[in-house]
Amino acid sequence: MKNALIDFVDALAGLNSAEDRWNEAVVQSKLMGLDAILVGEADGIKKQIYWMNTNMPEDWITEYLEEDYMSVDAMLENLAWDAQYHIVESGRMKRAEARSDKEHALDHGLKSAGLASLVGSRFGESGKRGVYVTLCSGGSMQTAEKDSAIDLTMFAALLATSITEPIQSPANLKLQSMTQLLSQRQQEVLELLAAGYQTARIAERLKISEAAVNKHFFLARRALGASTREQALAIALKQNLINL
Repeated sequence: MKNALIDFVDALAGLNSAEDRWNEAVVQSKLMGLDAILVGEADGIKKQIYWMNTNMPEDWITEYLEEDYMSVDAMLENLAWDAQYHIVESGRMKRAEARSDKEHALDHGLKSAGLASLVGSRFGESGKRGVYVTLCSGGSMQTAEKDSAIDLTMFAALLATSITEPIQSPANLKLQSMTQLLSQRQQEVLELLAAGYQTARIAERLKISEAAVNKHFFLARRALGASTREQALAIALKQNLINL
């Protein structure tokens, strides 16, 4: 185990680009018997993912993002407060046990995507934005851990410290398009609306005219397909497009 760990660390140390380090991590994960890995930066409290590098099936990642499964992702939520490893055996949740239909769909969607066993961990200060690592197996995680030349907990820690920025990928392009749906000013007027501010006070706070405030609300409504600013706010909150 020690030699395999040293070899992996040496291989990563000799790579300069984020993409090369990611590709090396994927190769190593396959040698360990893992079917997929995910490394990303997220806020488990706000249920917001900032970037993710993963070789999970692309169709599944698209579904996860478009269906907003992150809003019911118990692993993401639990790890926000507890950095200890969490294991999920997917496809076992009964509908009556789920908090919602969406949570049930998430559990069985993982299984359908070939991700039967998952081990998740978070690195960073509790309750705040941190690095999340998920190791996935299509079979038993215990089997993968038994056959691995590197301890899985140590492998996750290495991934968290060596994979520190996003690569160009469909997942990150999708996340980018979601977070850039609103301009910074549109996000600000919606955030102030959520805080109870009305047009005049928003204008005063942002040092812009009331006409400009109304324009930003109009553009936000158009971008989100909302008929009122209150509806736009509800959509922005649901899709984690603003921070409170």
